[in-house]
Amino acid sequence: MCVMNKKIAILLFCCFIGLPLLLFVAGQRGVIIEKRKPHSIAPASWNTIKSGAWFASINDYLIDHTPLRHHAIRANAFIDWEVFHEGGNSNVSRGLKDWLFYNRGLDHPCVDSTEIQRRLLRLVEITEQQLTHNNTRIIWAIAPNKEAIYPEMLTPIQSRRANCATQNRKAMREILRDPVFTPHMVELWSPLERQKPLVQRVFYQSDSHWNDIGALKGMEALFSHIWPEKLRLSNFAAGKTNYINGDLAKMLGMDMLQEPAQKITRVISPPKGGKIEDETLCIESETPRLRSYKHTATSDALIPEKVVILRDSFFDTPIEFIPPYFAQVDIGHIDHTPVKEWPKIAACADTLVVISVERSFLNRAEQFAEALALD
Repeated sequence: MCVMNKKIAILLFCCFIGLPLLLFVAGQRGVIIEKRKPHSIAPASWNTIKSGAWFASINDYLIDHTPLRHHAIRANAFIDWEVFHEGGNSNVSRGLKDWLFYNRGLDHPCVDSTEIQRRLLRLVEITEQQLTHNNTRIIWAIAPNKEAIYPEMLTPIQSRRANCATQNRKAMREILRDPVFTPHMVELWSPLERQKPLVQRVFYQSDSHWNDIGALKGMEALFSHIWPEKLRLSNFAAGKTNYINGDLAKMLGMDMLQEPAQKITRVISPPKGGKIEDETLCIESETPRLRSYKHTATSDALIPEKVVILRDSFFDTPIEFIPPYFAQVDIGHIDHTPVKEWPKIAACADTLVVISVERSFLNRAEQFAEALALD
């Protein structure tokens, strides 16, 4: 019996090693399911061979291109999820009812409320300088972390881990009640909290971002602050339901965690004629992840200003339905638009809107204040 078990074990091991090798020789290649490009083999040179980089790149290439790789990742993720009730990625943790949370939001360091106030007041100072010297209006919009809207889905351990993030958020919201901030900053916690009980959810369960409804509610609040009456929830209706696999689920290799995602469709449209153009307003055209949108028609319904939106990934959803409201708009990603270009962009725009999720906002406030200071 023991001999038989050893033979079975040897057979299984040979299949485990040999089958992918045979498939590789036959031309089969693995599939990358992570959000990255597959590794390639580095050019062979004396330096890369001597340093070992060339051999390391071959190893990474073979790992990425091994047949059945994605099945192995899924199987491992499934075992982690179902057996050990945890994920295999340090950036993601599992909350109650299988909700997923981004650990960088939970594990945020504490910032003293005096320091938070200093950074926000510095942004106000910078904003007023830009308005005086360049006639540029700057609006700062703060999107909520997922756990800020759904704290009830955190486990007790996650809630303790998020103590600093919760403390920072409470201080920031309290500080923003001061009227000095009202003309320049829009907090989006409140509109999403009000919308939350009216719909099934405003964030995806398996993603770190808001869904279409949450994004639309946030944009309605932002527009009402800057361009009243231009965008309303009543302009949109629920469309077809798709199934999505969120970014957090993908980080875990759990691409089988599909959840319903109801898309919104525009019922009352701005004038037709808008399209993506190569012509940009204020951002260099070769900037990565830049979208420039221009209407070929003119209408009083369009926002006529020179508008630039610098945003993070929380604008990935509204980027599909926001641009048609503008005569022309540049939409650039904060992390892909060089900091040295920010002053020129601010001087060029009539209105600059900066949208950042709360977990990054305080650090970005420092970065923008330093970059845009005119004194």
